[in-house]
Amino acid sequence: MKTPGGIARCDLTTGRPAFCGGPYSGRAILPQDGAYHLCDVTLGTARFCYGLYTGRAVVRQEPGSYARCDLTLGRITFCEGPYTGTAVIPQSAE
Repeated sequence: MKTPGGIARCDLTTGRPAFCGGPYSGRAILPQDGAYHLCDVTLGTARFCYGLYTGRAVVRQEPGSYARCDLTLGRITFCEGPYTGTAVIPQSAE
């Protein structure tokens, strides 16, 4: 899975990125094929994504701000936001 612009750890203020660091390496919850998956990320590029994710994650909502959401089997079930804090997000979303 290639994400143009890469995946980075960002500080978000009221749902919008305020500062993003360099390319991220680690695990992140990312959208893929219309659902959210837990993915292994190396230097800003998702290398492998697992099955549908269940849990909490920061995701991009319409009209483009980020919220903390509950996900069940890769689908959003509830969101609260806008989110302020640190999150790993795809930079192509900006």
